[in-house]
Amino acid sequence: MQQQAPPRKKRKRSIDFLLEGQSVHTNPRLSRFARAPFLDAWRNDPSCSSLLNRKSKSLRKEIIEAYAVVEQIEKFSQSKADPIMIVDVCSGKGFFSLLAAHEFPNSHVLMIDKDTRMDVQHIQSRSNMHLWSVDIVVTANLNERIREEIRSFQQKKENNARVIMVGMHLCGDLSPRAVELFDQLLEDVHHLILAPCCLHKVHDSKLKQKAKADGIDPYRAKVDQLYQMTCHVVGEELHESNVSNLMSLCWDESFRTNRSSVEGSKAAKNALIVATKPRRQNVHQRDTRSEELENIMAQKR
Repeated sequence: MQQQAPPRKKRKRSIDFLLEGQSVHTNPRLSRFARAPFLDAWRNDPSCSSLLNRKSKSLRKEIIEAYAVVEQIEKFSQSKADPIMIVDVCSGKGFFSLLAAHEFPNSHVLMIDKDTRMDVQHIQSRSNMHLWSVDIVVTANLNERIREEIRSFQQKKENNARVIMVGMHLCGDLSPRAVELFDQLLEDVHHLILAPCCLHKVHDSKLKQKAKADGIDPYRAKVDQLYQMTCHVVGEELHESNVSNLMSLCWDESFRTNRSSVEGSKAAKNALIVATKPRRQNVHQRDTRSEELENIMAQKR
């Protein structure tokens, strides 16, 4: 009788090496992910394979940064059962979006990204996730479309939902565009969480030259510029001394690069700008400040 060949061992993926390694014991965010009640379902779901089988360093980086944003969102909510809407600008495949959809079960996550070639099977069976394949820079009336989506969700939640715009590692002109969208949607969006990435080769060339001449890291100069732009948005009715009540800028020492497992390295783009809209808004001042921000954006372009 012919012997049956032994079953082939299942090929290990990046997620398996992560869970078997030491970093899930030493890094709090990786540890939290390893203990997540939904992780087994992710690992057994073929649609999540492309998210969990990327390069190990990239996967660790993605998890750490996603939980950094989750932690910020948790500061805005008293309970995970609270209704929230997350607008994930330039979401990519949506690792953070998927994580947020599970961490906040009463949420609605709107992903926006122009890449139509991405494998996004993992969102198709999630009723609280939705993807728009549009370019945030050139799409006309995008702010109005987002506003309609927000208000539709608010109606379902009796206007009790908190709305948060997220931009993770937005490169070049995408970060200032996210600030511009936040300004345009300030009536409907409560918070902005922005993690800027690299500078634009053309539009930020003068900023980069000046930063180097002044002995400043160009990335930090860019972050400072974006921070001031965002202060400009939320601080319109406030004295300068009070702007910090609605703004925070932190440098997260746990962030990494795609090429290194070293946390907090100088090469890591690890700034998080967090803004909260003012409680009251003067319509005339809103119009004036919006015009001023549009002028700033026009100069950048």
